Amino acid sequence: MDKDTLQDLEYNKILHILKGLCVSSLGGGLALELKPLGDIEEIGRRLSQVMELQGILKESDIPIHLLKDIRKPLRRLKKEGDTLSTADFMIIKDAIETAERLKGFFKDRAEGLLCREAEGLVVPKALLISIKDTFDE
Repeated sequence: MDKDTLQDLEYNKILHILKGLCVSSLGGGLALELKPLGDIEEIGRRLSQVMELQGILKESDIPIHLLKDIRKPLRRLKKEGDTLSTADFMIIKDAIETAERLKGFFKDRAEGLLCREAEGLVVPKALLISIKDTFDE
């Protein structure tokens, strides 16, 4: 889709509305990066995910209340000589716990596109235990 068409459709305005509906700064940032799709199969797959999520949200809340943006602490880890603060470790701990809850939440549903996506969530339990042990939780 060309730039003029996106401007005519007020695409950036739509992205900012979507950002405002996100529950985390991470989601909001990802929303602003969305690009129109041209592959009809991918469009259908994503639409199915949205419809599935709408159905789930009518029944219950998805356990993402502790979801935080962990990109800054992870970038600090890449810098030689940089260290993480206690707050950084708590953000990472919350992210791992959220991934664990999400994986369990979708596992209980047993079917659907989102369930298959959730199977791929990595839950580094040893890291979680180490963080909890270190910070006496």
